[in-house]
Amino acid sequence: MRGLVFVLISAFSMTADTAHADTFELVIGDDYPPFVDTNLPNYGLATDIVQTTFRHMGHDTKLVFKPWQRGFEDSADGKYLGTFPYSKNAEREKSFHYSIPLYRFRQFFFTQADNAFAPNTYEDLRDHKVCVPVGYSLTGFKDLLAEDAITLVRPPDIEFCFQMLAKGRVDVIRVIDIIGWAMIEKLFDHRKDFKINDDPVRESIEHLIISRAHPNGEILVKEFDQALSELKKQGRVHQMIERHLY
Repeated sequence: MRGLVFVLISAFSMTADTAHADTFELVIGDDYPPFVDTNLPNYGLATDIVQTTFRHMGHDTKLVFKPWQRGFEDSADGKYLGTFPYSKNAEREKSFHYSIPLYRFRQFFFTQADNAFAPNTYEDLRDHKVCVPVGYSLTGFKDLLAEDAITLVRPPDIEFCFQMLAKGRVDVIRVIDIIGWAMIEKLFDHRKDFKINDDPVRESIEHLIISRAHPNGEILVKEFDQALSELKKQGRVHQMIERHLY
């Protein structure tokens, strides 16, 4: 009898957990290795972290792939729960709730190896062409832009930036070193034609962003933060970083 009672209680518990499970649609772009890319295991590090965290919350996720800008706009309009990975700025915060950081990495200046131009600070960029893809943060460049001291080139993605850098059509790209080298190896099969400065010029901190248009957005981002914090304490996020990057 006690065995039957245990089975019934277990079945009830499983039914209750399942009843509370939801499937949330998240929209993301592509070709942002090693963080988001349809050709990578689990679609990249950021995707792995976000989906694992939702599973830890007891929910499922459905991924929708669209161009980055369109996905961002659709998320802001509430067509999807949210999108990732994005850095924080005041303009985006008007439309989105931000999770705690998914990870932290460092950004560097990439230039041509055979070019004497080797910037180490933003001031060194004066009178040069800087490539920043659409949707990427302009933090660090704004004073120079206000003075019209740099030429800003904004293609749709980071791949275009490196293609232009290789042809000498832009002088510098600021990007996370891991992303930059991964893109270079993808496009050119070697690193010898490119270089980076010695010290990072910015820390890159990226988040899941949940639309303020979603009725439960604020509650869900708090639940996500709690679940992600637990995964970090358990060492599981560090394991994912090692698996994807090393």
